[in-house]
Amino acid sequence: MSAQCAEIARIALADKYAPAIMIRRSSSEGAEMCIAPEDKKSVDAAAREVVETAEEARVMAVKQKAEEDAQSAMIAEKRAALDREAKARADAESEVKRRQEADQARAAAEVAKAEAERMKQEAEQASQDAVRQKQKLSKLARRRCSNSK
Repeated sequence: MSAQCAEIARIALADKYAPAIMIRRSSSEGAEMCIAPEDKKSVDAAAREVVETAEEARVMAVKQKAEEDAQSAMIAEKRAALDREAKARADAESEVKRRQEADQARAAAEVAKAEAERMKQEAEQASQDAVRQKQKLSKLARRRCSNSK
């Protein structure tokens, strides 16, 4: 029975999480081996102690493992939260940059539109000047023709 309990404790990683108890169990187990078979009460008491020690080691190992798992989960959650925060910050910076680029493009488009409008007005003015010049020349040519007759 005590060997089975000890094996269960080992499976529960008691050697890792409760080494002091496992050492105490080992020394009790060694003491059990030294007891003469005629002393049944002593053997039973020693076996009971070994079983109790192995159970104590198993319980301690299960608690330690649960604490370790909880701590690992907490660390993983903190890391995930930091990763989410970093991603959100990077996304926000990217959005700010995208908006700045859009504002710059909009401003450049407005400048180009204003330049195109100015050039259109200049072209219209030049066209009107050319029409007036043509009309003047036409009048002048008519006067010369009428004066030469």
